[in-house]
Amino acid sequence: MEIKTSPKHRKCKYPLCKNILSIYNHDAYCNAHLSREFKRNNIAKVATITKD
Repeated sequence: MEIKTSPKHRKCKYPLCKNILSIYNHDAYCNAHLSREFKRNNIAKVATITKD
């Protein structure tokens, strides 16, 4: 069985973060910033829904 990997040398997309992502991390953010980005996106979605 082949294990899925991501490209090497990817950087976290969080502003000013210089963490290099593992080839086994398929997210765009490192673990330190993943939950922050998830919360920010969900807050924006909730705000949009409640305005309608």
